[in-house]
Amino acid sequence: MTTPPSAQQRKRRRTRSSAKSRPVRPSRATPPRTGPPRGETPYREAAGAAAVAPRASADGPALGAAVRIVYADRELVVAEKPAGMATVRYEGPDAPRRRRGHEPPVLDEVVARLLAQRDSAGAPGSRGKRARPKPLRIVQRLDLGTSGLVVFARTVPAERGLGAQFRKHSVRRSYVAVVHGDLAAPRRFDSLLVENRGDGLRGSHPSRGKRAITLARPIERFGAFTLVECRLETGRTHQIRIHLAEAGHPLCGETLYHRPRFGQAAPDASGAPRIMLHAGELGFRHALTEAALNFTMEPPEDFREFVERLRMRR
Repeated sequence: MTTPPSAQQRKRRRTRSSAKSRPVRPSRATPPRTGPPRGETPYREAAGAAAVAPRASADGPALGAAVRIVYADRELVVAEKPAGMATVRYEGPDAPRRRRGHEPPVLDEVVARLLAQRDSAGAPGSRGKRARPKPLRIVQRLDLGTSGLVVFARTVPAERGLGAQFRKHSVRRSYVAVVHGDLAAPRRFDSLLVENRGDGLRGSHPSRGKRAITLARPIERFGAFTLVECRLETGRTHQIRIHLAEAGHPLCGETLYHRPRFGQAAPDASGAPRIMLHAGELGFRHALTEAALNFTMEPPEDFREFVERLRMRR
């Protein structure tokens, strides 16, 4: 004989049946906050701090010249690029060559690894663990032989914000260069640049191309050479090198624009160890907070030593 369920048992069955038929609602999690979080102190290198040498990796020997991160937060990072290191990996006749089967280090990958190393060291409970490097987003490049400051975006919103500033030419960029000849007075170069001037090289064209504006100011004159400051009002590929070469003042160490169109290459008696161009100032507004950020970097040792040799020769 079956015993009828008690009132308490009937109540439990109704509760279970109701729970099965009730739709599952997602929890209302707080959406992630964009931009540096409240209270976050961005990493900013103290004056005189030592450069960080990247670790050796399984991809090859030590990652080349020391790379310095001067500022970093969740959205962007600013680093000092050494001459001879490409900003990003690329193919081309002037691309860095592989050595002993190993790919040469490039700035965006080295900076990503340094950020991962720093994040691993500072994360609680991360002892012995290594964070995986997160790819950086490219908004700016420097030529292989040029040293100086480069900014990378770390998020999509930062990439969009920084990219818009570069397209509007509102980013402050100042370079120092050593050129052939006596640049006696400030010059303003304004031309239309094309990718092929007729001999495979970029150059100015009288009626078509992208507008490029460079302001050049002499800083110190060494007789046959001049130390100049160049400010960009636009940011075209090889803009400074083209404008100064077309004006009869190719950069010391120049290997592309040291000859006129279909002409003979001019001899370089300067003894420059590389192209003498350094991106020494970079200023922009933070992509999300719109705070004004400005960074400066002194020329590296090889640049300073070259200038000192020119002073002794005059």
